[in-house]
Amino acid sequence: MSNWPSFDELKDLAQNNPAQLEAWRKSEIEKLIDNAPTEQQQRLRGLQFQIDGERRRHKTPLSRCIAISKKMHESLHELNDALAGLNLDKKQSTPPPRQTIVNAVVLNFPSAPEIKAC
Repeated sequence: MSNWPSFDELKDLAQNNPAQLEAWRKSEIEKLIDNAPTEQQQRLRGLQFQIDGERRRHKTPLSRCIAISKKMHESLHELNDALAGLNLDKKQSTPPPRQTIVNAVVLNFPSAPEIKAC
């Protein structure tokens, strides 16, 4: 990553030679995956496959970014739920009961006046 082109160089490639930028992007992704631990490489390739699918499916850079960001957030929520479940398992086998309000005052609101159609 230390030998990456500057932002301005990447911007120039995007404007003047998008094919070369795409080749560079793919090469950097492959280097990253190849340098990952062997047991993680298959998972990383699967993740990159999903990202590439989102990039093909959406036509504009903004819609691609939003779609990939959405997938990232969904994955983060799944991880959070899994961690919450593990934490729950450590503390107790069932979630704590929800508190119920025994004494409550119910307020009556007047009905809205009927509106007649013209």
